[in-house]
Amino acid sequence: MAAFGCDAWTGTWELASRENWDVYLEFTGVPAEIRAEVSGAADYHKYRVDKVGFTMDHQIPEKNMHLHFRADLDGQWTDSPYPKPTVGLWAADGEHATPTWRNSWLEEPVCFKSEIPNFMGKEGNTVTIERRLISPDEIKMTLHVCEGSNIVVGPCWTTMRKISPNGPAPLAWLRARGKPIKTAEGRHEALEQVFKMMSDSENIDAFSDAQEKDRVCPPRFDGSAKMLLGGCKFYQGLVPQWMTPEQVEDTCPPPLKNGVDAECTIVNEPKGVGIVIVPWNAPVTLAFVPMLGMLAAGNHVVVKPSELTPNTSAVIRRLCHKYLHGYVWVEEGAVDAVNRLIDEAADHLVFTGGASIAKIVAARCAQVLTPVTLELGGKSPVFIDRGLQDSMLNSAVREILETKVYKTGQFCCAHDYALVHEEIHDAFCAKLRAAIEALGPKRNVPLIGRRQYEGLKQKLLDAGCECLPPLDGTFAPNDDAMTLPFCGLLSPAMDNSLLTSEIFGPIMPILKVKDVHEAASLVSGPREKPLIAYCYSEDPVAVNAFLCGTQSGNLAVNSGPMRMHLNFNGGFGGIGPSGSGVSMWGREALREFSNRRSVIRAQGGFAQSYFSGPPS
Repeated sequence: MAAFGCDAWTGTWELASRENWDVYLEFTGVPAEIRAEVSGAADYHKYRVDKVGFTMDHQIPEKNMHLHFRADLDGQWTDSPYPKPTVGLWAADGEHATPTWRNSWLEEPVCFKSEIPNFMGKEGNTVTIERRLISPDEIKMTLHVCEGSNIVVGPCWTTMRKISPNGPAPLAWLRARGKPIKTAEGRHEALEQVFKMMSDSENIDAFSDAQEKDRVCPPRFDGSAKMLLGGCKFYQGLVPQWMTPEQVEDTCPPPLKNGVDAECTIVNEPKGVGIVIVPWNAPVTLAFVPMLGMLAAGNHVVVKPSELTPNTSAVIRRLCHKYLHGYVWVEEGAVDAVNRLIDEAADHLVFTGGASIAKIVAARCAQVLTPVTLELGGKSPVFIDRGLQDSMLNSAVREILETKVYKTGQFCCAHDYALVHEEIHDAFCAKLRAAIEALGPKRNVPLIGRRQYEGLKQKLLDAGCECLPPLDGTFAPNDDAMTLPFCGLLSPAMDNSLLTSEIFGPIMPILKVKDVHEAASLVSGPREKPLIAYCYSEDPVAVNAFLCGTQSGNLAVNSGPMRMHLNFNGGFGGIGPSGSGVSMWGREALREFSNRRSVIRAQGGFAQSYFSGPPS
């Protein structure tokens, strides 16, 4: 049993010695006169290793080689991150690519093996490299060249010694080695790569299959992919205009100009490297929506997917490496990964998730003065007004089912609770009950994990009010399947947790109100300012009263959230407890992810400050 674990790999390691290396260099075609130089050339590895893979930063300064990659320890053949073997940097015939490799544990957590077939263009020759952690300060690498089961070269040994506890740093790598993205051409190319990714049906199927394994609802990604394709083209069209300096009026009073005019502009510049922390409820969509805005603004991006969706996270990582390497890095992991990334001092961070975690993230960002966009949520109310035509009422019920069943209510824009005018309350409840009963087995909604399921089940069992429709043997919490039946809850107590905290699940409290003013007062009362408020009314006076009487990040009148999300010209963000800033779409997202640099150019003289002397 090893005396240390995967964490012992983490750090910076430098070449200490090589043994029997000349035979390997001879085999690979390195000229004899430079073999001693090659054997002793500075070589630096940074590792971070876990049970399923390793992250490596590999530098050979003499050859200006600096790679940063993640590899799975699953024994599967994948594209190699190395454009050529490292020894090929010196070999006389060193242009051979290393198209594939595979990596697997030999003795977890202290030894893993890499295999590279057809090495240096030599058909049938496979190089194997075993990396063994001898101690927390020493790695021994053993190399063989094999032809079938025969060893033709080796063993050859390399010893690495730890010189720093600092492991791979993706933000630093992107700043130093990322692909050019500040220009219009660079931004267009990055967005085009996302477009290519989202245009490939195999990729869409891979995302969808992974989301299904992770219990993400809905699992199919086709609809979101189309939205992202539209977003790519919209941003590509907007980028040239955004990069054009904006002329602003010089409002300096004439007596203080001293006869010197000035040209004043706003130049929209990239901030640098941004981080996107992704939630579990829409893991692909909410990785790529902020990413598109950051890329369009000329930034490199680090994405940290949720550890609760490991299959989806792995697909995001693999496809981003294939299409966006050098523009985007995907860092998997849990809290430690978030902390590590924040401590690298990004130029902007987007967090989507719950308010309690947001406070922790924002506080840590404050320590390194990283600006933050928070996409949270809160209790988004829906007001159902009297006098709705039957077709409009049917649409309102259908929209609620869309967010509460199809999206399981685990959606930041889901209708959290309903405020129903007393004159239409019974009709609304009757239609809602009929619609729920018509769902049949689909009424039972799967939840992503045990913690989410148990929390929502307890809310349902503690509601203490009438359930619409009633629970029964078929439609009741199922501990094995982790499903809850969608239901309305009539008039729960105002201090019940259903009305004091975000539900984020297939439960809909229903409160009867006498008019729009009572509805607005409940929304504006002790509850949080929601991300979005819904007003379903055909009375312009009532709509205006709801608009003026409430505060929310966004307002949807006779509309669902998706119609708002599909408008690339409109920003979308929260207020106060439901978030801050805008990470979705158009000029608002570009504004969020850009430094709007004020520039003044004096014309025909020096534009003096008042302090440098009175006007002459």
